[in-house]
Amino acid sequence: MVGPCMKIEIYFNDKELEQRASYDPEAREELRKAVAAIAILHARDLAEARALDEKYVPQLATAGMGVFDQAYNVYMKYGGVFEETTAFAPYFGWWARQAMIEYIGSIRAPITRVE
Repeated sequence: MVGPCMKIEIYFNDKELEQRASYDPEAREELRKAVAAIAILHARDLAEARALDEKYVPQLATAGMGVFDQAYNVYMKYGGVFEETTAFAPYFGWWARQAMIEYIGSIRAPITRVE
């Protein structure tokens, strides 16, 4: 069972593929597929933590993968700032999780206080 504070430990660390993805569309698609598991794990974790039905997991994963290109472009733009050991996968995981949280906010009705 996945808990709300589960630490997701999938680290895809292929610096050569990350660099090639900046100019090779096939490499970018390969990188996208490699980090898709991270989006799925975060989606399952968030669905459970927020008491969402399982039917929302694919939608959450899609929302997470929707920021792939933006996350990759920022990662490459500031790549010199990151340590050599910082892989794209955990960085992308943060971006994906933020997009999923935003999506959850859009599907949940606001709670109003009744007195």
